[in-house]
Order: sequence, then structure tokens, then C-alpha cells
Amino acid sequence: MTRHLFLCVILVLLSSASFVRAQSFGISTNVPSLALGNINIEPSIGLGPRLSLHLSMQARPFKYAIPMPTGMIHTLYNHKEFGSSERLGFSKVEHSENITFTPSFRYWTKGTYNRGIFFGVNGIASLYKFGSDKFDPNYSKGYYYGGGLSAGYSHELSKHWNIEVELGGSVIHTRYDLLSEKDVVISKDLARTLILPTRVSLSIVYVP
Repeated sequence: MTRHLFLCVILVLLSSASFVRAQSFGISTNVPSLALGNINIEPSIGLGPRLSLHLSMQARPFKYAIPMPTGMIHTLYNHKEFGSSERLGFSKVEHSENITFTPSFRYWTKGTYNRGIFFGVNGIASLYKFGSDKFDPNYSKGYYYGGGLSAGYSHELSKHWNIEVELGGSVIHTRYDLLSEKDVVISKDLARTLILPTRVSLSIVYVP
């Protein structure tokens, strides 16, 4: 799967090579994601007056215990029956390592990189480990891929700096192994199809 993910990145980069003479491009980072340990960067390039290509990449190669609404996560995705207090409960998730590539096309209502609303069509591919919290000590290790939609708003801070908010989700298919907290494989080659929030960002953008 690592080879396939790498090839996807190369193919998208090559496919955009013919647009290097475009009049505008930018580079951004998702600030909250960065604060949570995700090293992330998103180069982008204008393909026309209202269309742009974005190549978002992020990685968290190490364990980084993060407080999450694990009660709600288990209720929605693992169909566990909790009381009302447990459904709203937070706990630290021990595993959230990932390498994720999210290419997207955006349509800008008021012109590429200008102040205003934009809409996105997104793909996603990821290698990941996720899980191990107070409700369930086990975690998943595998990969997923899929695609979805997003919408956002861009605000110009200065001549070269923008701030963007984006929200969106994707339908993804994942194949994974289930491991215990001691890294012992419990079940192999499991598969699921899920809807996940995959574009949640507050980004600082530099536009030369």
C-alpha cells in the first residue's frame, strides 16, 4: 500500500506539471492539525480564474495521545451502547499515527484565492494506526481511501496572506488488522466502509 500511495502522489504531481505557468499558486498549513502533532502542508496552484488544484499532505509518524470524544466515536462507528454521560465522554487515544494524502479541486465563487466561498471535490488515501482508549484498549492498523465534498471561506489578511476555514467529509473504504494494546494481532484483514470528517481546517495561506 505504501508503494500505491507514493505512486498516487507522483501521478497527481505529474498531471499538474502542465499548469506550472498558471498565474497564481499558494502554500498553506492547517494550524489546529499542526498543534495536534500532524506535520502538514498544502501546496496549491490556480488552474483558471475560478479553479485550483490542492495537494494536501500530512504525517504523524509517532504516538501522540490526543483527547477525543471517544464516547461519541464508539457510539457512531462501533455501535456500542453507552449511557448519556459515557456518550459525551472524552479520553486520550493512544494511537493516531498516519501518513495521509488528500488531493482536491476547488471552485472559487469570487475568483481563485480571493475573499469568498469555495467548494471542493476531494480524494483521500491514508496509512494509519488508530485507537486504544479507556472504552476499548484495542486499535486498528491499516489503510483507507475514498473521496468526498467540502466547502469553505477564504479571507484576505494582507497582500500575500489569507486565512481559510474548510469543512467536509468523505466516504472511505478501509482494510485493517485489529491489534491489542500489547500489539498482538486479534483479527486480520477486516474491511469497513465509513463516512468520516476528512476536511476540517483553519489554515494560514501564503500567496506569492
